[in-house]
Amino acid sequence: MQTIDTAPQPRHLKIFQRFSIATILYTIAVIMFGAWVRVTGSGAGCGRSWPTCHGSAIPRPEAIETVIEFTHRITSGLSLILVMVMVWLAVRWFPKGHLAIKWAKLSLLFMILEALLGAGLVLFELVVDNDSVFRAFSMTAHLVNTSILMACMVCAAYWGGLHNPQPGPITRALRTGMILGMFALLITSMTGAITALGDTLYPAESSRHAISSGLQATSHFLVRLRLLHPVIALGAGSLVAIVSAGAGIRAELQSTRHWAYSVTALVLAQVLFGFANIAMSAPAWAQLVHLGMATTLWCCYISLMLHLRNLNVRA
Repeated sequence: MQTIDTAPQPRHLKIFQRFSIATILYTIAVIMFGAWVRVTGSGAGCGRSWPTCHGSAIPRPEAIETVIEFTHRITSGLSLILVMVMVWLAVRWFPKGHLAIKWAKLSLLFMILEALLGAGLVLFELVVDNDSVFRAFSMTAHLVNTSILMACMVCAAYWGGLHNPQPGPITRALRTGMILGMFALLITSMTGAITALGDTLYPAESSRHAISSGLQATSHFLVRLRLLHPVIALGAGSLVAIVSAGAGIRAELQSTRHWAYSVTALVLAQVLFGFANIAMSAPAWAQLVHLGMATTLWCCYISLMLHLRNLNVRA
């Protein structure tokens, strides 16, 4: 009896992976645009109304804040559509139970949660000048969900591009170091979200003013927490750079070494730019670049973890 080969064709693997990578890059841009909404104080540009804007599907652009917020909603909606297409392609091209399908569906789940968390910021008025603990907590929750979302999308792109994945050699020490590095990056990003909120609501006149105000017990908690992020970032960056460089030295495949050294270089660049950001008193453009670099670093680190776990047998 003739058997039917249900394995995905090489052409489908390439198309799916390229589409997934394009979706990831677009989503990073949307994340940066979301930060622009915060920096410009445009979070209430559509009022306390969601998903409509001032109760209208297509609002009149009476204020620049409305234009910015409504544009962000449109671009975010497109991200959701792209992930839905990614799920459709995975279900269509891969056999049932394939990891690409699993991670694509998880990407869609966390993309929906991302939209709901964004809606919560609007509906509970955790925007513009709101400096409450609830807003800080909500932003960190939003950041954690964003990180999980991006990790799922990277996993979908990775597994969707593999023809015959096989377990690769990885020591327990390296595995432990990589997992610790992942959580270190996540905690760094969480403190970074709080710092960014503090920089927006309580901008410092200079780096000296930022340090002195952060040490004062009478300062707002967002100002005092601002000093925590550079310390955590320096420690986490050192850990990730050491582990990634070590992984690159021991890696057998050229592609794995490429990811390892790319992560190490990104960590060094991010740390240097972070301190430059402090020296410049965190201008809006620098906050956006810093966030974009952090998100890119996170995606590359997840990709490195996947490459270390599996031997890459590509079509």
